[in-house]
Amino acid sequence: MTAEWKVPLGEQNDSGLAGFATLNDKDGQVQVLIALASAPGATPAAHPAHIHVGACPKPGAIKFPLMDVVDGTSTTIISTTIADLKASLPLAINVHQSASQIGKYIACGDVR
Repeated sequence: MTAEWKVPLGEQNDSGLAGFATLNDKDGQVQVLIALASAPGATPAAHPAHIHVGACPKPGAIKFPLMDVVDGTSTTIISTTIADLKASLPLAINVHQSASQIGKYIACGDVR
């Protein structure tokens, strides 16, 4: 049986970006899929993303780096299990404005 965990990602800092992250069990690891819907006319950019310790809107240290969100999507395989993630709560998935503006969050969701 495949486990799936869906995390709503809410807009932060008037970014106009929101969506979902889906965490799936994939051969004993976790696949993290991020899908963000942007506002019409938004400029495409690469947005760094991470799983952080803590909760939105001010999560703590990075627990797992994720692939950048490009054109609204990102897919990453992380070396952990869904059970280990649940045991590590609270966690948050955070998407940043850019590598040069890493302190500005554009979307965030609590992993519950």
